[in-house]
Amino acid sequence: MCNLFVLEDDLVQQYIIKANLAQFKVFQDISYYENGSPLVDYLHANKTNPDCLPDMMFVDLEMPGVNGWKVLDELNKLNNSLCKQIIVYIITTSISLGDRMRALKYDFVREFISKPVTKQTYIEISRDAEKMVSGSPELEAS
Repeated sequence: MCNLFVLEDDLVQQYIIKANLAQFKVFQDISYYENGSPLVDYLHANKTNPDCLPDMMFVDLEMPGVNGWKVLDELNKLNNSLCKQIIVYIITTSISLGDRMRALKYDFVREFISKPVTKQTYIEISRDAEKMVSGSPELEAS
C-alpha cells in the first residue's frame, strides 16, 4: 500500500480527492493536512523513520499560513536527510506557466496538475503508486 499525504486546505477538494482515490486499493493509508506547518513538523520529526514517512504527497500551492511553496522549500532542505524518497504531485488551481516551471524545478516533484483532476490522471497516479510499492525500477528512473 502507498502511504499518501494530502496538503489541501479546501474541505470540498479533500472530499473529492478522497472519493476519487477510494476506488484504488493502493491508497488505503491517506493523511490530510489543511496547513503546511504540521506537515513540515511531522516530516522533520520522522525523517529517519521510513514507516512514518509518506511515499507520495499531493500538494496544493496556495493556502493561508504555511502554503505549498513553503512545504516544497522545506522538503527540498530535508530531501538529503530523509530516509526515503517522497514523490510529490502538485495539485492546484493554478494554470500559471511560471508556477509550473517553478514547481518542476524540485527534483521530487513528479507532475504539476491543474484542478479539476481528471479520472485518467487519478488512474495514472495510482499506477505510479502500484509501481512504487512493488519496487518497480521504471518509476524511479522517470
